[in-house]
Amino acid sequence: SSRGVANHNRASTGTPMDEDSLLQRIVREQGLQPIAKAVVKLYRADRSTWIEQGIGLLVWCADLDGFQYFKALRSDGAILMDEELYENFDQSYGCHKVKHGTHHFHTMEFDYIAGICFANDSDGNNFQQKISIMAPKPPKPKDSKVPPKRGWFGTKSKKEETVQSAVPLGEELQIGMPTNVVHVTHIGWDDSRGFEVRNLPDEWK
Repeated sequence: SSRGVANHNRASTGTPMDEDSLLQRIVREQGLQPIAKAVVKLYRADRSTWIEQGIGLLVWCADLDGFQYFKALRSDGAILMDEELYENFDQSYGCHKVKHGTHHFHTMEFDYIAGICFANDSDGNNFQQKISIMAPKPPKPKDSKVPPKRGWFGTKSKKEETVQSAVPLGEELQIGMPTNVVHVTHIGWDDSRGFEVRNLPDEWK
């Protein structure tokens, strides 16, 4: 809900914020990869009103396993937000135009409803555009269709298919009688002569 947004002002720290130092603390020390960052003012919904939580650096980041997080630190290092983004997070993310002013108020759902005002609307637009594309999505179901196997040993090779296609459909493959047969090697048994071997190759001996 964007109720009460009209009274929200842009995030303004009043004093310079060392963004590089905070980014180092949030991302690099934890081995995370930044996706986007911005100076923001954070709110938490409480029934019909919004409670300001503070101003800090919000970093959207991911770990090596692909899990994504919203982490925010105040200029003095205090943690303002440390939340993991869940599947279909983009469905709970909203961007609302305030009644007075030109900026927008961004809302999202965790175990609570959070609100964010960006110091620069361009940073807010960047977050919003990336959320719709890069926020965690459920894994796509694997295709259950398995191609049917052909033959006893699965799909045939192209060579086998070529040999098979050479035989017209409906005709049986004819195997002829051997020709020019020469009886060279003989192994046998005779009652009168016993075991008989003739012209046995050396490699068989």
